[in-house]
Amino acid sequence: MKKVLSVIVLLFILVPLFSSITEATTVREVKKTQVSTQLRVSASPKASVISTLPKGSLVTQLNTVKGGWSYVQTSNKKGYVATSSLAVSSSKTKVVSPKSGLVIKETGSATSKTLSTLKQNVIVEDFGTVGGGWSLIKSGNVTGYANSKSITDTKPVKKYTNASVILRDVASTSGKKTGSLNKNIEVYVHSQVSTWSYVTSGSIKGYVPTSQLSAKKQETQSQKLNSFIDMRPSKIKWMKYYLDGNVLQGNVRNDVEGKVYSYTIPSVYTSFSAKSFQIGTPDSDFVWIDIPAPLTQNKAAALYDFDWNLYKDVQIGNAYLRSTKETVTTPAGTFKNVVHIETKLTNISFTIHYYFAPGYGLIKVKDSKNRLSYELRSYK
Repeated sequence: MKKVLSVIVLLFILVPLFSSITEATTVREVKKTQVSTQLRVSASPKASVISTLPKGSLVTQLNTVKGGWSYVQTSNKKGYVATSSLAVSSSKTKVVSPKSGLVIKETGSATSKTLSTLKQNVIVEDFGTVGGGWSLIKSGNVTGYANSKSITDTKPVKKYTNASVILRDVASTSGKKTGSLNKNIEVYVHSQVSTWSYVTSGSIKGYVPTSQLSAKKQETQSQKLNSFIDMRPSKIKWMKYYLDGNVLQGNVRNDVEGKVYSYTIPSVYTSFSAKSFQIGTPDSDFVWIDIPAPLTQNKAAALYDFDWNLYKDVQIGNAYLRSTKETVTTPAGTFKNVVHIETKLTNISFTIHYYFAPGYGLIKVKDSKNRLSYELRSYK
């Protein structure tokens, strides 16, 4: 009977402890006291007072407990304060200056536990000094105390995003996302760590790959293709190419009529003019595709085919200029300033992509399912 009674008594002792644990919510945010606040040993207004924190004292809010209490840490003490006495603390962006790096401590003491060591040029959020030459800082998910003299003001440099970017809390793709920015957004670079830059844009801040930043805004004016004449294979006399499962080769024969440049090689006929590009078979009047010019980037241009039943041209889909500045690699080499045109036909579910290199003609054709139907393999 005594043994059963002892177990019951033990349970009554442990239940409040378990309750306080399950009611606690982890926070770990830097706050400051709005008024002079008493730091207590437990979450109760009747609990013993450890010390009185002056207004404006910096604390790390470790977790909150039901009943309006927060478990906090000062530079050298832990205890409970009324949550209503705390407010969000502002911070200043600073950078680790010593080549040896920066040690973050659990408390404002050189002998306390080391939480992390940061490399030179890593950015920290400085919430302010807490006395004794220590500052309360945050870097990524680490909050602690560091030597105030080892963090200095940054010298922001204005740049622009050259793509849509994701900002992270540390200089790694595994870092927590802190925000995102569209292309051509003005940012300020505070520091560089390896291949990453720490940037701010208004209230958004974090690390982005340095390669996603440029000194100037990117071109926003729509690209245009006014003529296909410059896309003709004027630099090629002989070529080997892939066509629908077969590798073919032969001399390139040129025929000029007015400003229409027609080229014939085994099994393929192409025509480049100011008005259009055509590709088909040399032994018949059948044309695979007739793409019109001029074209404006991402603006639909109607594609037509002649309907022999109706005896007139009917629209069969649209063509879209996607870019005039792509870089494309085929077995024949790497080509720059490639013109990329996408066609969407009404009678098929996938789209077809055409790639033209100035002076080399059509170098590649594939569909949206990444199936290759044409590709330049080599040339002379």
